Amino acid sequence: MVMERLKAYLDKKDISVYSLENSIKASRGSISKAIKNNKSIGSNVVENILNKHLDLNPTWLLTGRGNMLLNDVNNKNDADNVTLDDFDKNEIIDYLSNNLSEFKSCHNLKGLTQILFADQEISNVMNEIEALKKQVEDIVKQSN
Repeated sequence: MVMERLKAYLDKKDISVYSLENSIKASRGSISKAIKNNKSIGSNVVENILNKHLDLNPTWLLTGRGNMLLNDVNNKNDADNVTLDDFDKNEIIDYLSNNLSEFKSCHNLKGLTQILFADQEISNVMNEIEALKKQVEDIVKQSN
């Protein structure tokens, strides 16, 4: 599921698995073996992938819902439609102070809003993952 979607993204972007592993400093073969055997990867690896590939829609990667890319024209949550007004001022200030070098490379408002939007999406997905983990724990407890 997730690995099939990750492979589809890599194919679409013409990125080799080896290149992805290098870019996120994953051990060689860790992702390629997971893709080949349709095995899962750790949430830290997923987070590293999403932090490096800001156009990859985290909701699509984890659930298959929505568009593969955040900047797809048909995406209702398109980062191009997001303005700084969609974020709390403290969020913006905290983000800028924590990511000053990344901000300097944006050069424009569109780049900044895309980065902020991606971080917000990642946070939402991580919260969803935690909720799902709790549901799984509850189901396991009930089955025992």
